[in-house]
Amino acid sequence: MKKNSVIPAAVTGILLAAVILVPVPGRERWITVLHDFAHAPIFGCVAVAVLLILRASDGLAKRPAWQLYLLALAVAVVLGALTEIIQWIEGRDASWIDLRSDIIGAAAFLGLCAAFDRTFTPRVRAAGIVVAIALLVWHSKPGLDAIRAYQYRASLEPTLAQFSTARDLYFIDPLRSHARIEPLPSDWSSTGDTALRVDFTNERWPGVDFFEPFTDWSRYRTLELDLVNPGDSELRLTLRIHDVNHNNEYADRFNRDFALAPRSRQVVSIPLADIESAPRDRRMNMTRIADLHLFRSDGSSGERMYVVKMAVRR
Repeated sequence: MKKNSVIPAAVTGILLAAVILVPVPGRERWITVLHDFAHAPIFGCVAVAVLLILRASDGLAKRPAWQLYLLALAVAVVLGALTEIIQWIEGRDASWIDLRSDIIGAAAFLGLCAAFDRTFTPRVRAAGIVVAIALLVWHSKPGLDAIRAYQYRASLEPTLAQFSTARDLYFIDPLRSHARIEPLPSDWSSTGDTALRVDFTNERWPGVDFFEPFTDWSRYRTLELDLVNPGDSELRLTLRIHDVNHNNEYADRFNRDFALAPRSRQVVSIPLADIESAPRDRRMNMTRIADLHLFRSDGSSGERMYVVKMAVRR
C-alpha cells in the first residue's frame, strides 16, 4: 500500500470499527436520532477516504474522475451494508434507515469534494455543492424535529401530554392499537376539545405508550388522567409507570387497574406517593420518570378510548 493511502485506509478502518463495535448509549429518542444522524458524516468520511485510496492506485488513477467518484460511492454503500449485516448477525439493531443515512452521507461528502475538484467543469462543481447541501439539509430534518419536540415537551410542564397538534404525537407509541388526534365528540366536550383517539385491536393488552415525559415529578402530588370511554360497556384499563432504574420486572414498577363507566368522561387521580412506593424493593426515582403505559386490561370489551390530557398537579 502506498504511503498516501495508509492514512485514508486507517481512517476507514477506525470508522467502520466504531460503527460495528460501539454500542448505542441509551434508548432515549434523542440518542436514536443522533445515532441515525451520525451515520451520514461517518460514511461521508469513509467515501472520501476511499476516493483518496482510489486516486493513489496506479491502476485507477488515470480513469476519469467521475468514475472514481461513482466507485467510491459504491464501495461506501457496500461497506455500509456490510456493517448492518454484521450488526444483524450479532443481534444488534440493523436498520435500513442507517443504510439510507450511509448513502446520503457518502453522496453528500463526495458532492462537496466534487465542488472543489478542478478536474470537473464549473457546472459539475456547482451541481456537486447543490446536491450536497440538499442532502445534508434533508438528512438534518429528523434532528431539528427532535429539538423542537423536546422544547415543546418542556414547555408543557406540568402537562405531560395534550393533543392539539402533531407535535403531541412525538413521544407516543401506539401498541397493538391505532391512535390519532381528532375533535372530542360533543357528548363529552362543549368547548371543542381535541383528544387522542385510541382504537384497540383484538390483541392482548392494546393501548398506548407515553414515553419520555418530562422526568421530574418530585415537586408534584397527584397524577391526573382525563379520559373518555365512548362505548356502551365498561372499559377496564391498566396504568403502568416506571423510572429509569426499572429492571423490567412487574414488582419494580407502578401498576394500577381502574374502570371507566360506559359513555363517560372521567378524571382519574392517582397520588404520586402511591407511585413512589410502588416498587417492591426500593423507592421509585420521582426525578427520573421514564414511561407511562396505558392499556386495556384483560377481559375488557371496550373498543376505544379518548385521552384528553395527562398532567401532574401540586
